[in-house]
Amino acid sequence: QAPWLKASDRCHRTIAVDMRSSVRAAACALGRRDVVRAHVSTTAAGASTRYSGLAQRLAATHGEGGAQGTLSVTTRDSTRPWNLEGDVSIAQLPRAAAWQAAFAASATAVVSAAAAAAAGGGTLVLCEDPASSNGTSSRATGTARACGTDLPPRPAHHVLRPDVDPRVDQSVLIRFDPPEHLRTGAAVVIFPGGNYENVCMDKEGHHVAVWLNGLGITAFVLRYRCTTEGHYWPAQLEDAELALRLVRSNSTAWRVDRRRVGVLGFSAGGHLAAMIANAEDQAARPDLQILVYPAIDTTKPDWWPWRTDQGFPPPEDSPHLFAGNSSPPAFLAVSTEDGLCTAEENTEPYAARLRAVGVSVQHFVKPMGKHGHGLNGGWPEACAAWLGARGWGAVAAGEAKEP
Repeated sequence: QAPWLKASDRCHRTIAVDMRSSVRAAACALGRRDVVRAHVSTTAAGASTRYSGLAQRLAATHGEGGAQGTLSVTTRDSTRPWNLEGDVSIAQLPRAAAWQAAFAASATAVVSAAAAAAAGGGTLVLCEDPASSNGTSSRATGTARACGTDLPPRPAHHVLRPDVDPRVDQSVLIRFDPPEHLRTGAAVVIFPGGNYENVCMDKEGHHVAVWLNGLGITAFVLRYRCTTEGHYWPAQLEDAELALRLVRSNSTAWRVDRRRVGVLGFSAGGHLAAMIANAEDQAARPDLQILVYPAIDTTKPDWWPWRTDQGFPPPEDSPHLFAGNSSPPAFLAVSTEDGLCTAEENTEPYAARLRAVGVSVQHFVKPMGKHGHGLNGGWPEACAAWLGARGWGAVAAGEAKEP
């Protein structure tokens, strides 16, 4: 690699940081605090065809005396985007100070124009140059998002017990935020299944969170401790209680309604969701419960009961034994083709108990495939309507399917 090209790479990293800082400062000065990305591109005469990307264009300015820099700001709202550009003549490259001063002036003008175009209701989206072949552009500001690509925000990870060695306690709560134009303020904590021996984080966790986001609901996936890690019951219940408390205690920061925090569980996670739904402590109890092919009676099935000497819940920790008139409304779903957690042994006795004490229940039973079908089978559409009728989510959310 030529020495001048290596020097240009270092220069570009400095320039990218300075440019981003200038744009953010300009946006804040104008009262725009929703700036998230920026796009900068440069052109220079005499660039060698042997090199490509921004490093080539920067290197070509050595001895040229000048180049053109363009700052592009995209303003987005729920209706349409605006694309605005401001051109800046830049001399004395590759001095970072020249770039910083030039972009500081340009950023103020361009962001101001974007703010006016958005009429105060848009979002300024600033992204970097995707044409850089060496990848330094994305690394310089900690983002790999390509300009013009509308990607969802990255999930946020919240460790349940930050003071405990993560090699011993791997419990973590992962937050998935919905699109702003859909956000309802409701939240649902998801408990994936896995027989308490592992946690099915994909089709019963992440995929479900994305589906809930489409309904405008903030989703939290709980990676609880497992028996195979030496964490015997009720460690999982302790994690669930802590997760509910964590969501409610951070309701303002995470922009959720602490009075609309529900739970959704699959299989063993359904048992966990039902247990926390009937918790004695009101602060740990959710405001609604969604159970999909849940394990309710811990002694069933007869050929595969949970054994307490192996760390599983005892028979007395069967949720239908705790259901009372303070239990939250329930949506229960189970497939008639499920031979492991059947409706007869699980959801039917639970639904009967809830209805007996006056709790609202919707029981969705139909052929949906074998145990572990995830979002397949049609229950998500029925559940979306149920949530929408309660004011928790958007009714029109599209069909949910496994990717």
